Formats: sequence, structure tokens, C-alpha cells
Amino acid sequence: MNSLQQEEMFNEITEFFGYNINSRTRKREVIDIRHCWRVAMRDMAYTTTAIGNMTGHDHATVLNSEKVVADLSKVNEDFRALYNAMRSFLKDFHYRNDISLTMKIEDRTNTILSLYVDLLDYMSDNMEPEEVEQWVSAAGLSMEHYQSILKSLQIEEGA
Repeated sequence: MNSLQQEEMFNEITEFFGYNINSRTRKREVIDIRHCWRVAMRDMAYTTTAIGNMTGHDHATVLNSEKVVADLSKVNEDFRALYNAMRSFLKDFHYRNDISLTMKIEDRTNTILSLYVDLLDYMSDNMEPEEVEQWVSAAGLSMEHYQSILKSLQIEEGA
């Protein structure tokens, strides 16, 4: 990934998740997104050194993020949903920017749906059931399809 793609990725993360993960803030929301980003990048076969270099940290910071994500994902459903959303986001970003060309159109559609379902699941704790149904419907999904995608994502993550 070149420097322009990195800049675009960070801009899109800021726009999508609402926080700049390169800021020096210690806000919990930003820290959680940073941890999820590092581990999702590792899942995409980036080295710990390359990931650290993108944000001005060393490989040990990335290794710490792996431990944090593993621990929090076991006990916190919201955190696990955030991590899944970040993974889906990065897969889609790489596809759209021709960074990884191995993804089929069907996989891309599933990635986008998974991203939407992950994010909706993350936000649904603060929503009324009717609101969730409206968002599911707006995505062109039935509640049954939404639930099946959500279940498959939870099984995939070992939830």
C-alpha cells in the first residue's frame, strides 16, 4: 500500500467510524478502533513492523493490540462487533483500491453486507426494535436474512 492509499484509508476510517485513529487522544473509543485496525491489518497479512510504521509505532504496539482484541472480543459483544466492522471495512477498502484483487464480486457483496450488519448490530443496543427493522429494511434485507448474516458472523468469530 502506497502513502496516498494509506492517507485515503485513514481519511475513510475517520469518516466511517467518526474518529481519527492517528490522533494522540486516549479516548476509549479511539483506542478501541486503533486496536481493531491493527489486528484487522494483521489478518490481511501485513507485518507488525509495516502496521507500526503506518502510525508511527513499533511492532510491540501491534502485538499488544492483538492481545487486547483477543481478550476483549471474548467478553464484550460490542467490541467484537466493532472489530468485525473494521475487518469488513478494510477488506472493502483494499478491494475498491485494487490493493487486493483476489476478492470476487460475490465476496465483495458479502463483505459490504457483513459490514452493514456488523455496524447495525454494534449500534442496535441504543436503538428501538422498530429502528433496527427500518435500517434492515433500508438495506434491502428481511429480518430473517439480517439474523442469518449476524449468526454466521458470530459463528465465524467463535462467539
